[in-house]
Amino acid sequence: VCGLAYGETASHRWSSEWTYADETGHAHYCADLCGSRSPIEKHVPGPAATETEPQVCLVCGYVLQAPVNHLHELKKTAGKTAGCETAGIREHYVCAGCGALFADESGNQPISEADTVISPLGHEASSGWVSDDEAHWHTCVRCGMILTETKGSHVFEDDSAACVVCGFGKPKIEETAAGTAAPVTPETVKETEAPGSETEKQTEPAATKPSETEGAKDPAVTRDEKPPEGGSFPLVPVLIAAGIVLVIAVVIVAFAVSRKRKKKV
Repeated sequence: VCGLAYGETASHRWSSEWTYADETGHAHYCADLCGSRSPIEKHVPGPAATETEPQVCLVCGYVLQAPVNHLHELKKTAGKTAGCETAGIREHYVCAGCGALFADESGNQPISEADTVISPLGHEASSGWVSDDEAHWHTCVRCGMILTETKGSHVFEDDSAACVVCGFGKPKIEETAAGTAAPVTPETVKETEAPGSETEKQTEPAATKPSETEGAKDPAVTRDEKPPEGGSFPLVPVLIAAGIVLVIAVVIVAFAVSRKRKKKV
């Protein structure tokens, strides 16, 4: 089978990998499966074990010490609501010692940093249109931002009275005196009122009253003495005159009564 003469022994063919290892060291087994093992060599220790990484032999990879036990000191990170264009944060807990992330305050649900991120919500267009005289657009129902991609000019087809997209009313047009079309505005309405209207009456020159003309010619007639329109005197001067007459009458009566009393005495 092997070509060797009876009674001769062959050398072991040791495996290329370290097929044997224990706490004392590592060795090779014979590749011919004879059960022989090379002499044990001592391990070459790597960096000391940490809370997350074990200590291993730098030659064979044997674990010399498991990761050190660690009690997490968890601190809460508050959540933040995502915006239309900004990411949010899910509430989670961070270990102050090792930086590990957990979804619960007991540290039983480890998570990655990606698990804490809430993607931006994106804009949500309003159902109704917002318009001005020239264009229409949608706004975001969450942040109120104008969505520029929805903005467009009004579309008036044929004789339509409103924009076929948003329903914005078409400005009314009327013919001017020159025969050209112009939008109807409060100013144009005021300027184009029919003859005989209030505007036209206000522009007529006021007629000169005879009494004012006569009063101006006669220096003896003052503004206070001039009789008002209709030929009646003012009420205040009449009342004053009546009061004076009443006082004089009371004085005369009192004087007459006094004279009679003296005669009787």
